[in-house]
Amino acid sequence: MYREIAAYAKAHHPDKRLINTLPLKVYQLIYRLAVYFNPRVIAFAGDDNGVLSLSIKKAVPDAILTDVNRLSGYNSPDWVMIDASRGDIIHAFNDCLQYIQSQTIMLFFNIHRKMEIEAAWKVVKTNKRVMLSIDLFYIGLVFFKENRKEQEHFAIKY
Repeated sequence: MYREIAAYAKAHHPDKRLINTLPLKVYQLIYRLAVYFNPRVIAFAGDDNGVLSLSIKKAVPDAILTDVNRLSGYNSPDWVMIDASRGDIIHAFNDCLQYIQSQTIMLFFNIHRKMEIEAAWKVVKTNKRVMLSIDLFYIGLVFFKENRKEQEHFAIKY
C-alpha cells in the first residue's frame, strides 16, 4: 500500500517527500489510522488533494467520502478532516460540531504552519466538547469521547 501512495504522489506532485505541505509519512499514518478506526463516513472541509482520499480508500474501500456541506444526509461522520492551511479552522470546526457524536474523530492538517493557525488549534482543543487531543505536529487529532472525565492534550513528536 505504501508503494501505491508513494507512486501516486510521485506521479502527481513534483516533490515526492512533501505533498500539499505534508510529508509522505503523514499519508502513511492516515492509512494506518483508517485501518485501525475503520471509519464509514468521512467528511472533508476543503479540497482533497487525491493522496489523502487514496490512502483512505485503500484502507477502507467502502468508506463514504463527502464534503462537510453535504453531511445532513448522514447520521454523523466518523471522521472529519480539516486542512488548516486552506481556511478558517475555527469556523469549520464550529460548523461541524452539530454533526459530532462521541465516536467522531477530527483530523486537522498543517496545525503549526502559521502562528494564527496555531492559535486556532489551541482554541479548538480547549473546546468543552473536546475530551482528548493529540498534536503530531503535522496533524492534530481531536476526540469527543463522552466517557472521559477530563480533557487531556498530548504533543507527540512524529
